[in-house]
Amino acid sequence: GFGLQIHPCDSSSPLLADELADWVQRSRLAGLVLTAPMSERRDLIQALTARGIKLVRIIAATEDPADGACVFVDDREAAYEITEHLIQLGHQRIGFLWGGSSHRSSGERYAGYEAALKDYGMTVDKHLVVQGDYTFDDGFRGARRLLA
Repeated sequence: GFGLQIHPCDSSSPLLADELADWVQRSRLAGLVLTAPMSERRDLIQALTARGIKLVRIIAATEDPADGACVFVDDREAAYEITEHLIQLGHQRIGFLWGGSSHRSSGERYAGYEAALKDYGMTVDKHLVVQGDYTFDDGFRGARRLLA
């Protein structure tokens, strides 16, 4: 059978391909499932593929990039549904943790968040939109800021 291992890492590291390749070999993994923003890094995908590492990417895309196995996520719709659910629970102040402007998924998620607020007659409170990047530390800091 198969199991799942999660490997926190710095997605912007120039040594990420080496780190992941070493982890795959050391842990004797069958392959990798990459999420954003790593799944959006062409250089990383090419480096891992060149080393013979099997991978599947979870990406926000409207078209199949035809460069390997992918699972497509509609980030806009997902963010809309999450925001809508919070509104329907009665929440009035809903924050958004921005994952970085260079990542397609961030813009898609923000568009869904914004659309849900608009559809329910609410406006975006810029104080509740926290800029960051797709890192654990930024997510932690952003959540603390929103909950303060």
